[in-house]
Amino acid sequence: MTTLKIQNLGQIKEANLTFGDLTVLVGPQATGKSIALQLLKLMVDAGQVQEEMRLYGLDWSRELPKFLDVYFGEGMRSIWREGQTTIEWKEKSVNLKKLAARKRKGKEESLFFIPAQRVLALRDGWPRRFTDYTPGDPFAVREFSERLRVLVEQEFGASGDLFPQERRLKAEFRKLLQRHVFSNFHLKVDKSRSQKRLVLGTGSENDIVSACPLIHPKFWMLYGR
Repeated sequence: MTTLKIQNLGQIKEANLTFGDLTVLVGPQATGKSIALQLLKLMVDAGQVQEEMRLYGLDWSRELPKFLDVYFGEGMRSIWREGQTTIEWKEKSVNLKKLAARKRKGKEESLFFIPAQRVLALRDGWPRRFTDYTPGDPFAVREFSERLRVLVEQEFGASGDLFPQERRLKAEFRKLLQRHVFSNFHLKVDKSRSQKRLVLGTGSENDIVSACPLIHPKFWMLYGR
């Protein structure tokens, strides 16, 4: 079992998290759930995160306050309280100052993070590029958007239909999604001249219901997995 312990980080006074095959965090808004999960992503993929930020020209001068602003979002350096904030990952103390100062080698990504602000990933019905965001937007949002854009363009761009696809999910899961999330509508790529967008429709070429930003948030969570 993997453990993450946090004290005095943002809204989190104390959290002892143990991660198993399925771990669910439940609580009101603004209680630190997103901060805890973004921290988990950093613990698992620190090298990949740093390499990705350098690749897109994000600079934190190897200083912790600037790193917190770049990774968690502008102004988030305030979540760190000098002398009070402590982090333990797998029962070992983590020094975030050293992590921010050290240039790590990037490894293959181990954790795919779907952010709470995932609706920001779309503009005019199409996933946004990493560089399409302001420097103050959280890394998790920008990376998710870029991963989604590449997935849609490379995996599904030619076929047009994103959901349902028979070979992508087992029939049992596909039927549950169709019934409870999509209500028997289809998710597809619509193209008007050279402009592509994600839309919901009944399957008919002339029956487009809405652009992808209106899709129920459950879709992003389930489809991302």
